Amino acid sequence: MNKKGDLRKRPPHDLCCHDAVDAPGTECQRPSVCIYCGAARIWWVGYHARSASVLQDDEVVFLASLVSRRARCALCRDSWIVRGMKLFPNRHFQLEIVAEAVARYLFSAEATLSSVSAWAKCAVRTVGRWIEWIGAVSTPRDLVARLTEVAGEPIRIRSLPVAEQTRKARTPTRRRLLEAVAWSLALLEALGQALGLEPPGLRSVLIRVVSDRSGVTTYASPALPELAKILDWRGYAMMGM
Repeated sequence: MNKKGDLRKRPPHDLCCHDAVDAPGTECQRPSVCIYCGAARIWWVGYHARSASVLQDDEVVFLASLVSRRARCALCRDSWIVRGMKLFPNRHFQLEIVAEAVARYLFSAEATLSSVSAWAKCAVRTVGRWIEWIGAVSTPRDLVARLTEVAGEPIRIRSLPVAEQTRKARTPTRRRLLEAVAWSLALLEALGQALGLEPPGLRSVLIRVVSDRSGVTTYASPALPELAKILDWRGYAMMGM
């Protein structure tokens, strides 16, 4: 059997759904399959307390005490945290906040890193890290390929131009980054719609790919290989098999 570290790097699914079973009285749902090996025998083994910042009526709200649950697979014996409120692994902020903050900065002429960070209630450098992270999760070319595969035909996508680009991007490298992030947001939104997922696409598509696996698409290693793989007609990665 692979070591635990290997299992975390080898997801069983990519753009396929992870079915869930209702867990009465909690915001979490018990997964019907293991996110590492795909086995169907899962049980709850504990709780996990955490804080998070979530988006409520266009306002960022800090929640000091959220309870998530820990699930364990009967076959591979690995465990993972099942998160409620559509939270993403290793992220304090909901991806709704990340998507909205980056979109405000890119497409609003008046927006600055300071004004966006004030709205998101985070540090200025955090907004900058979000921009760099989205730009490195996947390339627009790979997202176009995934969208074409899911839709079954090429789809014309229009990205909004970066507002006040001269002020926000003083170097060619920075300009290319902002343009790539703008395209990635638009393509992730289109991919989410093609998959029948709720907006924003940044959150819905990434949660569908990553599920509750920890240590995936971190700031240090942001790229998601699943988004660069060729999918077969079922929506699963071939993974060399």
